[in-house]
Amino acid sequence: MSRVTRLPDDEAVARAAAEDFVGLAGEAAESRGRFAVALSGGSTPRRLYELLALPPLRERVDWGRVDVFWGDERAVPPADPGSNYGGAAAWLDAVGVPPGRIHRIQAERPDSEQAAADYQLEIARVFGV
Repeated sequence: MSRVTRLPDDEAVARAAAEDFVGLAGEAAESRGRFAVALSGGSTPRRLYELLALPPLRERVDWGRVDVFWGDERAVPPADPGSNYGGAAAWLDAVGVPPGRIHRIQAERPDSEQAAADYQLEIARVFGV
């Protein structure tokens, strides 16, 4: 089922996305025992991450049952301002996602092909395929 929702501004979009995230996380954790999410990069999700790290939304998610992945990443170290992982790391730490549930491609490695292959194996391992 698809839906289109028009919202008045960026703040409303971030708040709606945060509510959707919380709802989907709860449903998935209850029905499948975990919630797996692939985060996007760039500046667009920044406000979403801020909202998820604050009460009351932070308390509405069982962060110990959330597996975090990235749909894209730049070939830079995590501390680089262009790192999508780096941009999300602070809020993941703030909400208490266990390190073993944070699955990132190590894009800073010199051999990007091997880093991608290793990430593929990590994804397969987590999903049991």
